[in-house]
Amino acid sequence: MSFICPISDFTTVTSLFADISSATPSKKYLLEKEFEEDDCPEKINLFTTAYKDDDMSCVFPVVRTAEKALAYDRSLPKNALNPLGYEIFDQASVKLILGSTNAARIENRTIGIQTLSLTGSLRIGGEFLTRILGKKTYYTSQQSPTSFNAIFEQAGFKYEKHYRYVDSTNLTLDVDGFLHDLGAAHEGSVVILQPSAHHPTGFDLSNCHWQSVADIIIKRKLFPFFFCCFQGFASGDLEEDVWPLHYFTERNIEFFCAQSLSKTFNLPNERVGCLVVVLNCTKKINIIKMHFINIIENMYDTPPNHGARVVTFILGNQSLFEEFKQNIQEEVERLRTLRAYLREELERRGAPGTWNHITNQNGIFCYTGLNDVHVEYIKNHYHVYLGPYGVINVSCLTLDNIMYIAAAMYVTLQNIPRYQ
Repeated sequence: MSFICPISDFTTVTSLFADISSATPSKKYLLEKEFEEDDCPEKINLFTTAYKDDDMSCVFPVVRTAEKALAYDRSLPKNALNPLGYEIFDQASVKLILGSTNAARIENRTIGIQTLSLTGSLRIGGEFLTRILGKKTYYTSQQSPTSFNAIFEQAGFKYEKHYRYVDSTNLTLDVDGFLHDLGAAHEGSVVILQPSAHHPTGFDLSNCHWQSVADIIIKRKLFPFFFCCFQGFASGDLEEDVWPLHYFTERNIEFFCAQSLSKTFNLPNERVGCLVVVLNCTKKINIIKMHFINIIENMYDTPPNHGARVVTFILGNQSLFEEFKQNIQEEVERLRTLRAYLREELERRGAPGTWNHITNQNGIFCYTGLNDVHVEYIKNHYHVYLGPYGVINVSCLTLDNIMYIAAAMYVTLQNIPRYQ
């Protein structure tokens, strides 16, 4: 049905769009819009998912060096990449996440596919699992990025289920609940997992826990779909952070891993990602690649070039790679220092509850323990914007704003007890 829309007193035209109902904006969009429209000069954004430094921006020096070198390289083409992306980047990304001595990589049982960062990796991986392998159900943690449901639903999954991960009362990892729920998962389901720097809670499983997870994966014939946002940002060591992936390949467990190089190299506007596919044999690799090509060609056809070349340049230059690893270690030390300062300030003020969970977590995200009511209160009264589940981006803390944030949290908890 079309409506007649007046253009002037003398002219009318019909519009096919007049009957369109309102679209429901995402929580992320609403929060960003609310923050943008807040005219308070003291407002603080703690919900962004990108790494920030003290002046609220961060480009690693090594990235600047790589970009400058590429800018002066007249030999670089501007041709569109093929759907699977820049091949040298794909190989370098697989090596970064699986390691140089990984058997699956050496035996050519892996595929690297350049994608549009994390979201793109999850989407095309999800499409393959539903379309080609017929998967219908996926499990993710109760505290997951809010976009996951829409990504996997649009990829064709029919059922979203959750496993326990965080004990929100004691503010610890709920290992028993997690392993129980994983063991009760429907056979053959897809399980979304994170190797380290858990987004958004910061709580990570130990290597011993991962061994139990692998046992359950094999027993229940589950398919692991890892996503890795900030490799290196948990321990400061690129290889240690992805130990679970190395271990799963040793156990001959096939999996996907959605890798965000945009976040690891802090290139959020370049949309650099890689979907890593680990298989137990090479027989069907070309067929699998063709299925991915078909999926990608009908979605966005080809990934962008610049960010992938920046990452490849750094990974392929030993001196720059060492500098990059040093950058990561420095940022991790900064995150640990900021966590310690926030905890110290909350404890100094006598904020209700215990705060050791802040320093027990890893990565850039911190699960504070504040609930939705607290989040709304602190936003309305102090213009401090936290993310879903009361999560904050630790890198957005500074020595200048920690006292203000801690004071706001203290007063909020004084007025609204954590447990009622």
